[in-house]
Amino acid sequence: MKKKSFIVAVVLVCVVLSSSHLESVAAQGSADCIDACTTGCVNQDQRLAARCNRKCSIKCDPAGQV
Repeated sequence: MKKKSFIVAVVLVCVVLSSSHLESVAAQGSADCIDACTTGCVNQDQRLAARCNRKCSIKCDPAGQV
């Protein structure tokens, strides 16, 4: 019985630690999205590069506003 309660306690600690990590990742999500998206915007034409960057800001903005 003591071994089962120890295993349950370890699982609960793992869940708490992983949930706090997920909250910090969600807060950084928008910046990571914009960084990943704009990396694909490599273009010699400034107009097309600006268009791609604008699309990335619309796609990655969590509030839907820029």
